[in-house]
Amino acid sequence: SKFHLLDWANVRLGYATSYSWTAASRLAIYLGNGIQNSNQKQMTAELDFNRLYNKSPFLRAINSPSRKPPPSKNQNQANNNNNKKAPAVKPEKAAPEISPLLKAVLRPLLSIKRIAINYNETGSTNLPGYTDSTKILGQNLNPIEPGLKFAFGYQPDSNWMNKFARRGLITPDTTFNIQYQQDFTQQLNVQATLEPINDLRIDVNLTKSFSKTHTELFKDTSANTPFAHLNPYDAGGFQISFIALKTLFGKINTQNGISQTFLNFENYRQTISKRLGNENPYTNGQPDPKNPNYYVGYGQYAQDVLIPAFLAAYTGKDPENIALLKNNNSTIRSNPFSKILPRPNWQITYNGLNKIPALQKLISNITISHAYSSTLSMNSYTSALLYTDPLHVDYSGFI
Repeated sequence: SKFHLLDWANVRLGYATSYSWTAASRLAIYLGNGIQNSNQKQMTAELDFNRLYNKSPFLRAINSPSRKPPPSKNQNQANNNNNKKAPAVKPEKAAPEISPLLKAVLRPLLSIKRIAINYNETGSTNLPGYTDSTKILGQNLNPIEPGLKFAFGYQPDSNWMNKFARRGLITPDTTFNIQYQQDFTQQLNVQATLEPINDLRIDVNLTKSFSKTHTELFKDTSANTPFAHLNPYDAGGFQISFIALKTLFGKINTQNGISQTFLNFENYRQTISKRLGNENPYTNGQPDPKNPNYYVGYGQYAQDVLIPAFLAAYTGKDPENIALLKNNNSTIRSNPFSKILPRPNWQITYNGLNKIPALQKLISNITISHAYSSTLSMNSYTSALLYTDPLHVDYSGFI
């Protein structure tokens, strides 16, 4: 509000972090201490477009309702007599006169009235087996370990962990069996209000939520070898607002009760399997000997095949162009469904019918409303414990 040109936008950013160091049992010092951190990022934005439009006299004239007819000459004379002793007030800058036709044409261009954005993200790490001590702020000052970066909420990836172990900061005890754990949540909510014409209101809503928990046993399995990431396991959920109107009224076979959309879903699996088989450098487009219509590792019931085929069929898209799932899992933020973008839902309300003279005697208020709400949810997903990617190309080696 201190900057006149930006007083139509209210944006707030927030960042909070925590860090703790937990000493090891005095009976098992060799197993190391525990260090934990967390962070929370928040962003809220409120954009008032009416306030923005009113900064321009021309746009304010278009956005404002039609003016009442000017008072008659006799009314003006009476008002002047009554206000002779009133103090003079500096008039506001008058908005230019806009023809009704031009206003009708330009008004829809100013239909966006408000946008609100809320974003929240949290992450936490629990790292056991930490062998260093603490002096100030949970740090060993010579050198500074585990580092101010970790203390202020950094969420480690596998490369950071490997370097951390090479510096001798993780217990080398081969009997160590406490799991390393990370948690991550992400939420996005966008709301917008549009008023293309008087008495017509459109509320648009877009949402996304993603959660993930990663656990693994990070330990030294034998002397003089790098630390190993054993039994990595991910579990979480994913949900977005979605649109599937294109196939909502698809044809259904009256004899067997099966819709054409479902038949497309079944057929699209072969197309998705072929795409994945050709892109995977481990299989090089090799057909499955047991099922020649599909490719090695990507059978008709593989989740990497089913999910894109389902989305292509029920959104009416080409299976050759639908986004595939991502197997990259380099950080806790990595989302296998990140290519599936949220779509807006809406509610449309019109309450101008009571202004029609023929209806005013019959009804005092009438509202017509239409809404569309659709959600795509992966309520619970888990990673495969046998997944291997020895060449780090973000595809399964099927070994």
